[in-house]
Amino acid sequence: MNISPAFGFPLAKITFTGSDIVKQLNMTDSSGQFYVEYDHSQHDLCLLVYDKTNSKLSLPLSAMSFSTTVRFPINYFSDLRIDGINVRSAKINVNVDNEYSEEIHFHVTKLEYEDEDRNVKHVTDNLLDNTNTIKAGLPGNAVRTLLFKEFLEIENPLDIVRRGSFLHLSLDLSYDQLQSGGSLNLNPIIKVPAIFNVEHFNRMDTVKTNLESVKRTFNDTTIALSEISLYLTIENGLPLNADLQVYFVDDKFRLLDSLQGNTMQIRAGELDASTSLLVKPTPASFEIHISKEQFRKIENAQYVIFKEIFNTHNSDDVKLFKSNSFGVILSLKAKAEINGSLSEIIFK
Repeated sequence: MNISPAFGFPLAKITFTGSDIVKQLNMTDSSGQFYVEYDHSQHDLCLLVYDKTNSKLSLPLSAMSFSTTVRFPINYFSDLRIDGINVRSAKINVNVDNEYSEEIHFHVTKLEYEDEDRNVKHVTDNLLDNTNTIKAGLPGNAVRTLLFKEFLEIENPLDIVRRGSFLHLSLDLSYDQLQSGGSLNLNPIIKVPAIFNVEHFNRMDTVKTNLESVKRTFNDTTIALSEISLYLTIENGLPLNADLQVYFVDDKFRLLDSLQGNTMQIRAGELDASTSLLVKPTPASFEIHISKEQFRKIENAQYVIFKEIFNTHNSDDVKLFKSNSFGVILSLKAKAEINGSLSEIIFK
């Protein structure tokens, strides 16, 4: 008796999270002057942007108090070229590496920035309780202190990090007599929450696949195929709309075939309007029928490449969280007339 079962072979699977998208931005500095670090401690994701060059401050050995203004270059985003990140809620802090073997007390009196036209503008009066102590250094080893107890909110960060040339930090310092030479090395940090306004943000995921078991089954003379199709099951838990493209390549990454002619668009996940948290992901599925001739093109594929193109709806800002995720399962499915029993076929 002939039977007509439906069976499926999973070809490839990917899953990535909001964290993976933010990490993708870490390598965008072409100038070599700055580096970007993903902050693992944040539930709502952010980047920490550092200047690799320190501003050195040498103190008079005999003075008991000292006032100065330190000037930092902070035009990060013109150099980093991080497109699509809105920085309206950016924050700032400063690392201080103390090479002196004594504690140094400090008070921040003013925070200003200098734009590209050399105009100096006020940043914030919200300096918190900023009287603090810079920890003493160890012999031959500087000790790091974070200048403020927490990151300072910047009232106009868009001007500062995109257009500003320098940050001016005014300090009153006091200390006992210093016993030896050294310096304070000051390094500003900009904390940028992952708030996106994205147009054509691309991501590529390459997955190893092995179609040998499918190929063997399709070449089995006891099986008469009546239908072959590629089936994609997608779950979008990101606050971003997605277009998906799929490519099949050989072991040398030469293109064998693609699904480029098939439009696969997936709406963003449903969000809570007040918190921006995900309420539920958006599911989607696509079935693409292929002929035996088309299957012959992809049966020797060693890798499947998924290309995701993300956009925000109506150019709205969206916030990215660790819990956001995006997943795709690609299967090859077929219907067949099988002579004999189902137990003779093993799907791997």
